[in-house]
Amino acid sequence: MNINHHLDEATLLSYVAGSLSQGMALVVATHLSVCEHCRSRVAEIESIGGALLEQITSTEIDESALEHVLGQLDDLPNEFDTPAIPSSSKKKADIDSCIPTLLR
Repeated sequence: MNINHHLDEATLLSYVAGSLSQGMALVVATHLSVCEHCRSRVAEIESIGGALLEQITSTEIDESALEHVLGQLDDLPNEFDTPAIPSSSKKKADIDSCIPTLLR
């Protein structure tokens, strides 16, 4: 397969950082599976990122930090909360109204 175009640096950096959308990451991963040039550029970017991470100095954090963060998460509204369940008589009526006449 002849590859005529290569991915730009911004796209490769975003891919390595994990900040691309799932669809775009799939496109990049597919391209990388057949393009040695871009694979070597990704390896270089990963090496640079690894070297930068090794230079970061660690800092101590308070032992209660995890509990504090988890406590804040408990206070956030949950977008996946289920609505209140209607009373049993209303529930039966709601279900019956959803069934098409042909299926009854």
